Amino acid sequence: MITTYLQRIITLVVCSMALASTACARSTQAASSPAKGSTVKAARSAQPKTVHVPAHLAKRTDAELATLGDQLLDKNLLDSALLCFEVVNAREADGDRVLYAHTLHHAGLIYYRQGIYGKAMERYMSSLQICEEDNLERELSTLYKDIGNVYSMFHDFDQSSALYKKSLALARKFKDYALENMALNNLIFAYTDKTPLSQYRRWQQEMLVHPEKRVRYDYDVFMTEAQVLIYERQPRKAIAVLRKAVDYCLKHHLQPISLASSYGTMSAIFLQLGQREGGGHELGQTVRFETAVSIDQYFLQTRQVLCSGDQITQTGDQLAERFGSGIAEFAGQRIRWCRLGDRKSV
Repeated sequence: MITTYLQRIITLVVCSMALASTACARSTQAASSPAKGSTVKAARSAQPKTVHVPAHLAKRTDAELATLGDQLLDKNLLDSALLCFEVVNAREADGDRVLYAHTLHHAGLIYYRQGIYGKAMERYMSSLQICEEDNLERELSTLYKDIGNVYSMFHDFDQSSALYKKSLALARKFKDYALENMALNNLIFAYTDKTPLSQYRRWQQEMLVHPEKRVRYDYDVFMTEAQVLIYERQPRKAIAVLRKAVDYCLKHHLQPISLASSYGTMSAIFLQLGQREGGGHELGQTVRFETAVSIDQYFLQTRQVLCSGDQITQTGDQLAERFGSGIAEFAGQRIRWCRLGDRKSV
């Protein structure tokens, strides 16, 4: 089982911050499913009741604020978008439940991107209650996936897998192939021993059925293929695919964290195989690119430990014992954390 120490490294690589115990407790509490038939009013208790509204927003309708918030979110202007959504949430969308579910959901998405998982789950669960009561399946199709991402961040892959499957079913119902591929992607990384390995291979093959034009699609295909090979205990084949993912990142100028995710996974495999030279090189590349996205200093210190002199003489078995038992488990966890953090728009 992967040590708490390594889990902290992975968390820092992905989130650029340690997960506070208070946030974990709030998320766990908020994550419990709302009771059947409970009122929306109970779920609304977590919503802000007073929000300072700047003059340029005060005269806008809730629908206009929601549209503006969506536009700002697309531009990654998170704070400004959040203000628009939370103004609508404070008004409870003047009784428009469809709009209210949407702004709650998107406020939660912003909190998730900011690493504030407790608030993210509060907004998500409030939106979920409205969506399930009113059967708002369009909103639910992405909401299930986003709630699943929070569960995955806290290693509850049984819960996240169940939610990704709900998202996948709705995506297929609406023939939303982009969402379908995202749900398949997340299912592959949310490993549980209750799922046969053959199912992960089928999910990966299903990602090829509806190819997309977006640049990230091909990268996702490489990463999921590598992940399944790791599960199947074919590390050398996984490394070959990860090298293709690296080349693709460089060619298409993907975000640094995408490149770091590929390098970091290769490092984990090299370390498990006892190939310190390869692992050190790839891990050095990881640090270089992750520094560009403000990865915590803690990871840099960890890199020095991994590449220190006492590591050089260790055998592959010793490395495996020290850093986790089994390539499939260690590298699987490493790539899952990287990918979940990386897929901020997923």
